Amino acid sequence: MFKRIGHKLILTFAGVSAAGLVILVLFYTDQQQKSLFEQNEQMMRRVAHSVIQGLETVMLAGYADIAQDYAANLQNVKDIVDFRISRIDGNQAFLDNETILDVNRRKQEELFEARDEEASHRILAPEDAEFRQAIASMQITRKYTTSESGENFLTFIAPIENKEDCQECHGSSSKVRGVVKITTSLQAVEAAVGSSRQQAYLMAGPFLLLIILATGFMVKRTIVSPIHRVTTAMTSVAAGDLSMHVPVLGRDEISSMAKSFNRMSDQLRSTYDGLAEERDKLTTLILSAHDGMVVTDRKGKIVLTNPSAAEILNKSADDIFTDGFNKLFDDPQIIEYAIEKKDYVELRRDGRVLQILASTIQNQEQAVIGSAALIRDVTTEMKLQQELQHLATTDALTGWFNRRHLDTSLENELIRSKRYGHEMSIIMFDVDHFKQFNDRYGHDMGDRVLQLIAETIKGVIRGLDIPCRYGGEEFVIILPETDYSCAAAVAERVRVAVEQASIDDLSVTISVGLASYPRHPAQTHQQFIEAADKALYEAKAAGRNCLRSAS
Repeated sequence: MFKRIGHKLILTFAGVSAAGLVILVLFYTDQQQKSLFEQNEQMMRRVAHSVIQGLETVMLAGYADIAQDYAANLQNVKDIVDFRISRIDGNQAFLDNETILDVNRRKQEELFEARDEEASHRILAPEDAEFRQAIASMQITRKYTTSESGENFLTFIAPIENKEDCQECHGSSSKVRGVVKITTSLQAVEAAVGSSRQQAYLMAGPFLLLIILATGFMVKRTIVSPIHRVTTAMTSVAAGDLSMHVPVLGRDEISSMAKSFNRMSDQLRSTYDGLAEERDKLTTLILSAHDGMVVTDRKGKIVLTNPSAAEILNKSADDIFTDGFNKLFDDPQIIEYAIEKKDYVELRRDGRVLQILASTIQNQEQAVIGSAALIRDVTTEMKLQQELQHLATTDALTGWFNRRHLDTSLENELIRSKRYGHEMSIIMFDVDHFKQFNDRYGHDMGDRVLQLIAETIKGVIRGLDIPCRYGGEEFVIILPETDYSCAAAVAERVRVAVEQASIDDLSVTISVGLASYPRHPAQTHQQFIEAADKALYEAKAAGRNCLRSAS
């Protein structure tokens, strides 16, 4: 909270300062803009006067024939976009013979030679307000215009006075002989204004930063830091540390608040220490428990839970309190059954395995004072147990069961067959010439061959059959509830399937031995294996890639 107060105060001071600086900058740049525009207008007025004086000098010196060239050369003056000389009717001068003929008529001699080609170009409309004002007042007028591209221009219309020296040739019917129209671009002036504005903002930025830093320092020192000390002490007290005192600095309102707080803390500490100690013990026990814990009062309202319960149930603590004890899980009967059973109940939920122990709590008078539930997530333990079981019974190379599982399973199946009078069989086979195969193509290829055989045979046998790796390249398949004839058919399918399989265009074959109970009256599972193994060697002796049965 104290940070927000400090930030608000700093932002307020910064906002006021920034607004003041912006106003000053806008005022300064506005005045600067007016000054630059006034200077530009004054310069243009001087240019207009100079042009008119130069034109009069040329005309009075008797060089009227070069006045047109004089006017044309002024087009090349820097920053002048347009320069034209117009008669009082708005038509551009020096393009036709009207003035020449009028002067020759007045002088009654051919002072000026008429132009061979004439043209007419109106540069000012008679109804143009600035044009009419310039002629009527005999003062320079100005107007600002903007092009379609957005560029701003300043145009001066300066009247050329019909002085007494000029009336000899031009007559005295009008006080104005014509006007000079000068248009200049305002890009340079606007660029100067923009540069001035940018410099003003650049100067205002560091000044504003300085104000913010100074304001922040004072706010932190006089307001934020004292409030921070009080807030920190309050937080500590709220957490149970009643020994916390607030430093009393100065005699202001915050210092008075600190004194009152210290007195309150001292009064509470004497009665709270014992309760805090017991609470800390209980809190440590509950919060550190990996099992979820939920406790209710005598009315069935949940009064205590821990983070582990929220995590296991995938609910927030608020949801647990809101849903109630009987709705810890989707089905209320789960809790009811757990209380009735008075032992751990296993529940599979959302891909996890949970164990739930729930009971009602009674006092010495056998009155119910509440209920409690202990929830354990044993998913990891179950998976680990399954993985260990898998590792303990599975051959890593082929994925078939290992020798240990073979002995256990075969012994159990043999006992079951004897007890219920059922038939059963085993198939034992190994890879023909496997040592030569390893020597020629390497042990990696040999491992691939064993994997290929294991995968191929899985597609031939039943799901209830038990395929095992006996050792090296020898394998045993237990066929429960299978008589001799059916087992022989299965063994032949196994042999043919391997014979038809290939790896890297290389073929392998197997020799197969078959033993069936009770056709072969084995007393132990070792004798059963020995019988199948003997039949296997008979198959090898018969040329390999064939099936033989135990006699």
